[in-house]
Amino acid sequence: MKTQHSHLPQPAASIHPRVPRWFFAIATLVCACVGVYSQDIGFTVQGKLSQEGKPATGLYDFYFTLRSGPKGEALAEYLRPAVPVQDGLFATEVHFRPAFFDVFYSANGESQDDGRYLEVAVSSTAIVAASATDRLGGQARPAAPPAGFVTLLPAIRITPAPTAIRAAAAASITPGGLTPSALVGTILPATVSGIVAVQAGTKFSIVPAPGPAWLLAGNAGTTASDFLGTTDQRSIEVRVGNARALLITPAGLSPNLVGGYFGNVVTGAVGVVIGGGGSAGNINLASANYAFIGGGMSNTASGVAATVAGGLGNSATNGYSIVSGGTQNFASGFVSVVAGGSLNQAAREHATVGGGRQNVADGVASTVSGGQDNAAHFDQSTVGGGGGNLAAGAGATTSGGVGNRAELDLSTVSGGGENLAQQFGATVGGGVGNQARAAHATVAGGNANFATGPYSIIPGGAQALADQHGQMAQSAGDFSSPGDAQTSVFVLRGQTSIVNPLTSLSLNGLGLPLGIGVGRTRTFEILVAGRSAGVPPNFSVSGGYAVRGVIKNVGGTASFVGTPTVTELGEDDPAWSVQVTAGPGSLVIGVNSAGTPDVVRWVARLQTAEVAW
Repeated sequence: MKTQHSHLPQPAASIHPRVPRWFFAIATLVCACVGVYSQDIGFTVQGKLSQEGKPATGLYDFYFTLRSGPKGEALAEYLRPAVPVQDGLFATEVHFRPAFFDVFYSANGESQDDGRYLEVAVSSTAIVAASATDRLGGQARPAAPPAGFVTLLPAIRITPAPTAIRAAAAASITPGGLTPSALVGTILPATVSGIVAVQAGTKFSIVPAPGPAWLLAGNAGTTASDFLGTTDQRSIEVRVGNARALLITPAGLSPNLVGGYFGNVVTGAVGVVIGGGGSAGNINLASANYAFIGGGMSNTASGVAATVAGGLGNSATNGYSIVSGGTQNFASGFVSVVAGGSLNQAAREHATVGGGRQNVADGVASTVSGGQDNAAHFDQSTVGGGGGNLAAGAGATTSGGVGNRAELDLSTVSGGGENLAQQFGATVGGGVGNQARAAHATVAGGNANFATGPYSIIPGGAQALADQHGQMAQSAGDFSSPGDAQTSVFVLRGQTSIVNPLTSLSLNGLGLPLGIGVGRTRTFEILVAGRSAGVPPNFSVSGGYAVRGVIKNVGGTASFVGTPTVTELGEDDPAWSVQVTAGPGSLVIGVNSAGTPDVVRWVARLQTAEVAW
């Protein structure tokens, strides 16, 4: 029991709580007084006694009355004579029988009376009467304290406090002698391993003790059957700073785990993980089965098993698509990937953007490795990096540089700037402003070179023009336009037989002549070689010839300047011959295998120096 006092002073004497407040809080302390066969309830009353406004000192008699309310029925009284008081401070024990502390409760456990109150009276005159003790109900008692006592008001409520009260029969119980029939109260089932008193307001409930728990310092002896979680379809929420940090929600065979900001959302999906991140107005959202968001803010994973590892404003919107990080990246193709960077798009199946900024891979299995403003627009096209580069054909490649374009299937620009590979299989190795605009044309490098003939090639230099089939042109500059000051090499071929012993050699072996452009003059030097198939009796008949001359084109008509010279370098058949003629805008190389009975193959290498207006 704990008793607290705050008495109003009377003219004769008064008791005041001790100061400071904390001392007063412990000044009235319940003490257990234990007997073998009977017990009472004892507690110590401490206070401060003032008389005429001054701390009292001396021996004083105290008369205590136990009441059923502030002004209720007197249940018992107790006299403590000759209590020493020093400088106003005193302490004395008071004893009452337990029966006087029985309180009546309703069915729901609420108290039906006002509890117990202690009234205190004091006198400075020694009382010689018999020692007063508590009384049981019905026994006679004085209607008021004896004469000479001054009652101090108000009465003080006695409140419960922990105590040790020994059962009267406890000393006589032998080991094993306590049976259920000897117990008073509710008998708990044998399956209950312990009980716990739980306080709710002014009431206490006796409940079974909880089972094994996960401890703050860790657990030992756990088994495979131990787990932390629920056995029903309820979610688990983990909080930090009283804010949700992790929500585990049952979802069929694969639960959803949502971490980070409490506003992060999983909608209509199972097996989803949001690892963290998110903030007000920047939530992470997963809306497809097995989607994953590692963190960051404003990220969306809306494809099956799609992944956004982090970053800001990223979206993986198709099945198995991935955005590893960065900001405002979009993987919208099936199994597409954006590794990072910003404002990148992998928009077709298996497309990949490695990083950089504002890059687009929207061809099937297309790739942009990095850089800025690059685009791989067709299937299996690739841009390695750089800026403003384009791969727009199937399998087209722009490795890097700035402003390069590989625009048709299997075309390639390896680097440099403002280069163009515009036809099937065309290639520009590097340099600046070079163009390969015919099938399989190649410009290796240099500046402002143009390979516009099929299979033509420019090894480098500047302002060269290879505009015929298989032409290799080279220039170190021009007068006013590409090709007006260059050298070229051509390869021509043809076949003769006993049926058709005469033919003209052509650039593609199928009749395409060597053109002489309008306003152009060429000096030429031709080496011609011929060899038969070797049908008996003419085994490996061969011949070789050299031709030199000058040809020009004026107004669309080609003509020689002077007379070309033909030199026989060697021949097995004296009937073989080579001659050149000027055709309409072309140079014609004619060969004659005479009476050779089998097929003869002819190849010519023509090298020129060219000038044009």
